[in-house]
Amino acid sequence: MKINKFLLGAFALSVGFASCSNEEPIKGDNGGATADGEKYVAVRIQSVGDNGSRAAGEGFEEGVGTESKITAENIRFYFFTDQKRPFLMSKKGINGSLASGETNMVKPNAITENITTDGTPSTLNGVLILGTPTEAYKGNKPAYVICVANPTSSIAFEKFENQNMESLLDIKATAPTSFESENEDEELTFVMTSSTYMDATGNIIYYTDLDGKIFDKADDAQKTPADIYLERLASKVRATGLQEWPIKEADENNQLVDALFDIHTLDADNKVVINEDVKLTVDLTGWRLRNKASNNYAIKNLSKSWFDAAPFKGQDNANVGLVAWNPYTYHRSYWTDPSSVLDSEITNVPFDIYDAGQFKNKNFSSTNPQENIVYCYENTIQPASASDRANRSTAIAVRGVVKMDGQPVNLCKWGGDYYTEEALKQMIINNYNGSVNDKDKLEASAVNFKEYIVEGARSNTWYAYVIVNGEEVNTGYRYSNISRWIDGQTSYVVNVKHMFDKYGVVRNHIYDYEFTNVVGLGVPGNDPKNPDPETETYLAARVHVLNWHVVSNKVILQ
Repeated sequence: MKINKFLLGAFALSVGFASCSNEEPIKGDNGGATADGEKYVAVRIQSVGDNGSRAAGEGFEEGVGTESKITAENIRFYFFTDQKRPFLMSKKGINGSLASGETNMVKPNAITENITTDGTPSTLNGVLILGTPTEAYKGNKPAYVICVANPTSSIAFEKFENQNMESLLDIKATAPTSFESENEDEELTFVMTSSTYMDATGNIIYYTDLDGKIFDKADDAQKTPADIYLERLASKVRATGLQEWPIKEADENNQLVDALFDIHTLDADNKVVINEDVKLTVDLTGWRLRNKASNNYAIKNLSKSWFDAAPFKGQDNANVGLVAWNPYTYHRSYWTDPSSVLDSEITNVPFDIYDAGQFKNKNFSSTNPQENIVYCYENTIQPASASDRANRSTAIAVRGVVKMDGQPVNLCKWGGDYYTEEALKQMIINNYNGSVNDKDKLEASAVNFKEYIVEGARSNTWYAYVIVNGEEVNTGYRYSNISRWIDGQTSYVVNVKHMFDKYGVVRNHIYDYEFTNVVGLGVPGNDPKNPDPETETYLAARVHVLNWHVVSNKVILQ
């Protein structure tokens, strides 16, 4: 089994132990101070959630395709002093390269991937980065290191170079354009940075501490590497359960049963009759994501105040919440304060349920793990409810087709009653013909519909009118607030749920939805407003939130 881990096995740092001014960046060369001999530090790169000893499958999921791809060309190490200022490197003895001029950024010559069969590290050997087999690195002592991999054009390596550590927390990264590309052959890019979490005492950790990792011999360093944990900035959403479902409703015991509809239809004599206890189905044809964040902080943003507050604090003094939301032994946190909070930073692309091509994502299958998935950046804006549409939280929009007798149905709801569209038209024209002379009587084809968008109209509704001599006669909007499932087309919106009572998407998580039932007919239109109470708007689902880590929730979304 391949653990999602990249081993930068042993890179050697020869470092000097010298005092320096607290007002200047510390130089990696002697800088006029006395070096303390040749020293070595080995670094191992691991994915967040891997503590180096677990087997895969215990609440975590490996990356696929380019999700875990790291190359020497696309990774940099940034070294800092104990005062968290840039540690400027010596140019000698580096098995890598530096930018021109003085820099704290190192580009390795090579990295190697660690392959395991049981979840444990198979080797701690790797590539020397600082220090070569023939020449050691000599200089002062760095205290911390931060890693960045796979930057996009909006978050170039140079943005992190020669910055104080605290300044790195303000750098924002734009979501890669490859996430929105229709070109399936375009390689996706997954920006990764050192993981951020809170330790047991409330300190925010977003770096690797080199204390105790500096040795006189390269072999000793290789045996005790400093671990760098990386997490992707991206989240991943996928779904299953797209199929034809019988439409359900809740009975008096709140149990789901088949919904029974009384529907006005036309009989063989073109008369409007009521068919009682009709069962309908809905065919879920595809899904898409809405309200996607356009940017995030490159390094995850935590607040120190969370240590003594929900959700980290939990319900007792044992910091149960801290462990549940912030398992520091795994070098990760499950919450964030994302940078995308402004309207302009959330891409709220309207969807058109009458365009099936917009809902191209189908059922996810582990046999094709790179298909039918959508990536996005962090967004923890809280909706009013699971099915609330009038908000900026990241949500899954599901397209469905309502069917009667196995065929898509043009269905209308007016005044609390259901009609096939032809039956409603016939009823309307019958009423119209009852008030005109025989010569002015019209066929049902003279009835048409227009979206009802006047003040006071319900969302996603229409009004009916009669065309008389080419002119619209709306009869005082008598037939208005009509819900229309045109060719049965409908939609359900599910705001993505994170953990416990929180909604949102957080980096390095997989949000895995399984639709297990459908309650109601959905919303028959494209108006993004919250549906009115009269309209059935419910979708039942079982939610598995994974993170490249797994958290399971069972909820009925409505």
